[in-house]
Amino acid sequence: LTPLTPTSSTSLRSSLPSPSNVTLTVLDTGVDPSTPALGGRVTCYDLSGSSDVRMSKIDDLNKHAEEKGLKAGAFEAGGGGEGGPPSEETRPWMHASVSLSSFLPGPAKKRLDDAARLAFKTSHDAALLALEKGRPAKPDPKKATEEDHDRWSDYEALKKELTSSLKKHQSSPPGSIVDLYLSPSSTLHASSAEGSLRPLPLNSPFSLDASSSSTFTARLLPPGPAPLLSATLQLVTDCGAHGTHVACISAGEDGVCPKALVESYRVGDQRLGSMETTRSIAMALSHLTGDVVNMSYGEAVSTVGAGYLMPIIDSMINKHNRIFLSSAGNSGPALCTVGAPGGGFSRHVISVGAWYDGEMSETLYSHLPSGSSGTYTWSSTGPCLDGSAGVDVIAPGGAFTGVPGWCLTKGKMMNGTSMSCPNAAGGVCLLVAMCKSEGIQYTPERVRKAIYNTCRRQPGLTILEQGWGMIDVERAWEWIKDAKDVWTEDVRYSVEA
Repeated sequence: LTPLTPTSSTSLRSSLPSPSNVTLTVLDTGVDPSTPALGGRVTCYDLSGSSDVRMSKIDDLNKHAEEKGLKAGAFEAGGGGEGGPPSEETRPWMHASVSLSSFLPGPAKKRLDDAARLAFKTSHDAALLALEKGRPAKPDPKKATEEDHDRWSDYEALKKELTSSLKKHQSSPPGSIVDLYLSPSSTLHASSAEGSLRPLPLNSPFSLDASSSSTFTARLLPPGPAPLLSATLQLVTDCGAHGTHVACISAGEDGVCPKALVESYRVGDQRLGSMETTRSIAMALSHLTGDVVNMSYGEAVSTVGAGYLMPIIDSMINKHNRIFLSSAGNSGPALCTVGAPGGGFSRHVISVGAWYDGEMSETLYSHLPSGSSGTYTWSSTGPCLDGSAGVDVIAPGGAFTGVPGWCLTKGKMMNGTSMSCPNAAGGVCLLVAMCKSEGIQYTPERVRKAIYNTCRRQPGLTILEQGWGMIDVERAWEWIKDAKDVWTEDVRYSVEA
């Protein structure tokens, strides 16, 4: 239930080349690569630092195996290592114990913690029952021997310890602890309940715990200054449902551009409740390779066109030929509420407001049939403090589409400029895909001009609410074809007073 008709995306959507020739980069909370709607077309990265796992060398494999309850020969079966201290010529086995709870968003963490509480209580109750079955008789002060008193003291101490451990574990469960191992040949493994090492793929999705229903992708970072002593592994998963929903609007099976490849850069930091950081955004902007970039994240901004990220964004767009779209913000309807990095940050970024119509009201919100339409009341409104419009275009601001597996449902309805932005970004992906298939050279400026000059102004809305109007993908494609030999379409210019 991703609205396609308002942006005239249907005809180009059916003309997409296969396999896909366009990549969408999503800067968000991360995307679940196992989401059925995305068809395995997702590559995941995390530059927030919250998924980094520091692995340390194992000094003695035999001793470590005994401490961890691993079977004899587990390391040999897992990819090498003879037992005993490693040699100085080869990289040793590396190990890290991680609590999965620290990587997971709230609902998945709660299920994992609840499962840990239940498992611990089950084993605790069994231990307590066994203790009570062997409970010694309470010693008679006049007849009991010293041995009787010792047995009773041991019983009371053990019962007190069991009761204390249950209270502690129920109030603060450690979650699911997983032991990860990196072999000398750079293969990744996790310990199993049977005491063996099960292989895990690098750079491909896998599951570590069934109760959380979360998907992970492991990436080995380049070696540091002491590769024989430690290694850094990224255990990438999403920190919220937002990013997967955004990706499904743009590139899901029912999305605007269903064959686009998705490059997910998680900029939300799990340690900050999924809040983005300047460092993570800057690193993502420096590493991404997508043709179209969607960022449905943003903050209020006091100074337009200034800040650490602005030259990085402008360089990415103008020097590396990438088209950047950002949500306008959900701080409306007051004037001057557009945030960054949309219209309130860089004029090279396409800022997208959120729009609805009667069909969306009926389908997504179960309202009675109505012919009304407009921008959502909370969709941010221009102008920016420097006088620029702030909102460039509008697109449908709601959708019922895919979410991560830990949500335990195939789809959810979400709304916001976070949803209008990927709808518009999916339309831009269609334009880029068609340009590539037709051999038409394009630049971000050429595509932006085509979009702005073919938007449809919506009645009843001011320029500050809708910018150039509703994006019209079909008309924009006709504009690009008609102007493919007009060199002025690639000229960038700005007017300042």
